[in-house]
Amino acid sequence: MRILSIGNFSLAYVRDNWETPLREEVPGVVVDATPLLAQGDYGNQYCLHYILSLLRNDHFDAIFFYSDGLNADFRDEFFDQLRGSGTPVITFHADDEPKTAYATNARFDHRFDIVATSSRRGYLRRQKEGWGERVLYLPWGYNPRRFYPLRDEEPLYDVVFIGKNKQGGKTSVINEDGLIRRQTLIDLRKFCDKNGLRFKLFGIGWETDPELAPSSGGVLDHEAMLRVYARTRIVFNPGWSFDEGSSAHQIKLRHFEVAGCGAFQITNENPNLAELMAPDQEIVFFSSFDDLTTKILYYLEHGDRRRAIAAAGLTRVRREHSMSERVATLVRHIGKRHPATEPPPHSARPTVIQLVIGDPQTIGAAPHRIALSAATPRNDELAAVLSRYDYVHLLDAHTVSMIRNTTYDALPSRATLHDTKVLAVHCIARFPSLGRNRIQVDRNNFNGTILSADAPRDPNLHAFKEAFTETELAGQRYYLANLLLSPDYMLRAMGERIAPPAVLPATEAFFDSRRIVLDIEFPEEAPLIYPPLHRHIRETLAALEHLDRSYMVYGARGSLIPVLLNHMEKSGGRFLGFIDRSLKGERLFDHPVYDAADIERLDPDAIFIAATTSGSEIYRTLQGASCRRAILPLYDLSNGAWQTPF
Repeated sequence: MRILSIGNFSLAYVRDNWETPLREEVPGVVVDATPLLAQGDYGNQYCLHYILSLLRNDHFDAIFFYSDGLNADFRDEFFDQLRGSGTPVITFHADDEPKTAYATNARFDHRFDIVATSSRRGYLRRQKEGWGERVLYLPWGYNPRRFYPLRDEEPLYDVVFIGKNKQGGKTSVINEDGLIRRQTLIDLRKFCDKNGLRFKLFGIGWETDPELAPSSGGVLDHEAMLRVYARTRIVFNPGWSFDEGSSAHQIKLRHFEVAGCGAFQITNENPNLAELMAPDQEIVFFSSFDDLTTKILYYLEHGDRRRAIAAAGLTRVRREHSMSERVATLVRHIGKRHPATEPPPHSARPTVIQLVIGDPQTIGAAPHRIALSAATPRNDELAAVLSRYDYVHLLDAHTVSMIRNTTYDALPSRATLHDTKVLAVHCIARFPSLGRNRIQVDRNNFNGTILSADAPRDPNLHAFKEAFTETELAGQRYYLANLLLSPDYMLRAMGERIAPPAVLPATEAFFDSRRIVLDIEFPEEAPLIYPPLHRHIRETLAALEHLDRSYMVYGARGSLIPVLLNHMEKSGGRFLGFIDRSLKGERLFDHPVYDAADIERLDPDAIFIAATTSGSEIYRTLQGASCRRAILPLYDLSNGAWQTPF
């Protein structure tokens, strides 16, 4: 079964748990929508048409749409087009507990032929609504290659919590389970202090919390997190849903990750999780705060019992709860409902081998890859190996060290390309994400660009030209990493020794496929390049500061708010506050929230519209005042107001 998979695979947890098994174990093409959406075009046309192009020119038995964080970026009309191709569309809801998360997802369920849900209650509710086999219960699992036990070390902590501060200045409208999480942690810290226990919490936002900052250990990278689990006696690992109340349980990805690290965990009572891990044998549940503290003291005193439960939990998740098994279950279910069809004639993709120039001892081995030192004499054996492939991807060792993914399956069919000698492709160039949160990357804090083969057309990457080897063809400069060369043509271009050709022989058999084949991730020390959304915000805030103008933000919730705040913290412009009717009178991130009726009284010189779903309606209501103030819609960067705001 060949599947086209679409999702925000820039999110670390989605990449580890979905993208990896989809790429490695499911034939098809995986599209990370985030870099495409971050290009900032109105209506997300680049992303949408890229996906439609893949559908027009390839054969897929199903389309998998990972919905978390993406539903609002795609309109119903797009899904009508997908389903109009006759290809079933499947989704997975990561958070789907009734009532809040379920209600949010249900608004989009009509788009899909099959809904897989992590929630047993979400599954049962859809069953009552008559979904039948169109809904699949698919609880979370984990990636054992990313989460595993480290060698035994002397415990450093008695009780640890890892996770972000969801409250962090937000109101109860948008903090998910942040209120109960924070209050429980405050009570737990006091209990640990009273009993002389070493308590620590890690994650973004705790370092500024007025109650919990002294216990904050900062934000951990992945390796540091594994070390903390290895040196912790008890991991406090609650799973509450968006709905208020201690009984609002939810199975979390981290329940399996903690067990996969061989750590002992205690979590709130959850009958659905108890079906997957045996209570008091593989995981421990608590029913109240008193029960929690009683069990903490018990398991700290009974180390052998604690270690036995942790070991049993590790065995269980390794045996039954990997994400590879979850993906395989989903594919089997899709095949049962929508059996795979025979691909049309001449739909085979071209084969590609990587020829990497550099020290073979330092270049990682990979299927369909040859590594050779520069200036190695070419020989008949090399020519024979290369001739088994349709194309050679000539790369240098530095580029290979930054490759995140390759997607040669996205190329046009072999029959379409005929005898093309030079096949141009695109690549995603990623740089350190914007803002404080480097883990939860979405279109709003993604930092990078889509790099075309034609080097001069990418002035945004001028500072990084040294990172890409360039070559010349017919007087035009190209990034060599974005060219696939037929074996005979490449050998002719290279000459007698292995080296990147400075000039390619003239040929009319050149085709720019515009398919994204490479995904390259620059290291942390790389500078920021600012995608269109961020450039517009920075330039406008700089103008407001220079002219001493005032501004407001319409919409106090949603994914665009952290983007604005990140830049506002570095700007000296006069910010008057947020506009949000439902939060009027509150303070958000230490700024006042007003109603739309207050705009005339406050008289801002500019209004950023941060609402996405209702943004166009808000814009229409404000447009009449455009002669007095700039109306700047963040959801539409093509709006002329961005070019001449003042």
